[in-house]
Amino acid sequence: METRQSGQPEISGKYFIRLNRAERIQHFMLLGAFVTLAVTGFMVKLPEGVVALLGEYRETVFLFRKILHRIAGITMIITCVYHGLYLLLTSAGHRFFLDMLPKMKDLKDFIHNIFYYAGIKSSPPEFDRFNYKHKMEYGALVAGSTLMSVTGILLWSESMWSKFIIDIAAIVHGMEAVLACLAIMIWHLYEVQIKPSRSVLDNTWITGTVDEKEMMEDYPLHYKKIINDPELGRIYIKNEFPEIRKPPGRFLNFCLKLVYIVPLFMFGTWLLHTVYFPQLAASPPVKSLQTEDQFKTILKKSDPVYRGHFHLVDEYVTTDEPNPPLCLKCHGSYPHSKEKKVRSILNAHTGFIACSVCHARKKVEDKNIYFTWIMNETGEMKKKVKGGYGKYPAKIYPIQIQGGSPKHIFRPVNEATAQQYLKHKDQYSPDQIARAKIILHENISPKPVFCSDCHKKNGYLDFESLGFSRQRVNHLNSTEIVGMIEKYKTFYLPVKLDFGALPADSKE
Repeated sequence: METRQSGQPEISGKYFIRLNRAERIQHFMLLGAFVTLAVTGFMVKLPEGVVALLGEYRETVFLFRKILHRIAGITMIITCVYHGLYLLLTSAGHRFFLDMLPKMKDLKDFIHNIFYYAGIKSSPPEFDRFNYKHKMEYGALVAGSTLMSVTGILLWSESMWSKFIIDIAAIVHGMEAVLACLAIMIWHLYEVQIKPSRSVLDNTWITGTVDEKEMMEDYPLHYKKIINDPELGRIYIKNEFPEIRKPPGRFLNFCLKLVYIVPLFMFGTWLLHTVYFPQLAASPPVKSLQTEDQFKTILKKSDPVYRGHFHLVDEYVTTDEPNPPLCLKCHGSYPHSKEKKVRSILNAHTGFIACSVCHARKKVEDKNIYFTWIMNETGEMKKKVKGGYGKYPAKIYPIQIQGGSPKHIFRPVNEATAQQYLKHKDQYSPDQIARAKIILHENISPKPVFCSDCHKKNGYLDFESLGFSRQRVNHLNSTEIVGMIEKYKTFYLPVKLDFGALPADSKE
């Protein structure tokens, strides 16, 4: 899209159509969708400190952000379909398509323009309806819209695709978004409003018309075709022009451009800095605790700031159960220690998932067993519990079904045998201990349930039957969870809350 030059137009009574009504509607739709997508898309790049200013409203704000982003995405796809039908089904669309096709003249015009700017040529090339810059920008728009639409649909339906596809889609979607925003701010807005020969108050994108002077200067070849062809004249010449704004004077135009450019420059700089040069918040210095009393004091003290993640050192760690899993007597409250990159996540799961859910997988799958919640304080079975972010007043247990009704908690380890072993293990020889462990763990699966087994559609755990909302189920089944774990940095909790008595293989 080209715009008129600043300064008063020639009084000739002739105005020329650059954008007809259908093209202006498409431009309005694309403009609204693009701005909404840019704002709602880059909200996810806001620093945590800025998001924290929203307080208790941040989840609501970001929920509406997601809804608006998807509505704008659908609008952009509809606009693309509308544009495609316009090209296929209308005579104006046919002309637009043929005029937009790259030609050998575009390459010659490009070389001619380089020579003109270098001072070798005395005059610029004569451009047709669309010059080589318009065609490059239009091609980038078509390719970018296609990429953003396809990757956006993939990300929206992420539970249907592999993690590899979603990771690639996320990278392409994010990088193309940055490229598109910078192209609009640096290229398109400069061409149509910011460069010296343009006016910030130009209204060609609203009226669709330009005056004869601009037509002769910017599109001389197209102008000659229209003047010499009566049929084209009937299509493109308009004798009455509804002036909406008169071009401002030079000084006012300069001031308006300054006000226009500075925010765009600041936003573009922030965008590049945030996406390509992110800075991690400085971590406060960590001071080790010297005594058990100091540690217990922290355990009893709730975190004053609600952080919404697993790494909370508060009463959650010391939640009591009337009948805790026998596994914890040997393996401790934080039994996962080998996988350094994910052990804190796995240890956090022990607060709301019984060991047998994951580690007796084969037996669970072979038997008539289902999963449900067991309240920590009362031992009562519940189909649904209140809580979130890994903090629940209950644990998920496998329940044995006999005679068509739930009978008892399925425990893969014989408790009587385990109690006998714990009572006399100090008297056993190493060989006896090894044999006892084999017997105790005979129902334990060699390969336990891993993150990707549950966090997917139709996974090992049926989150919906456990009372989770549809929104939460979609989140738990998304690749975001598994991706977070796979990229997780080394951070872990001790095997036991035994001060100075950690097993040798759990120490760094």
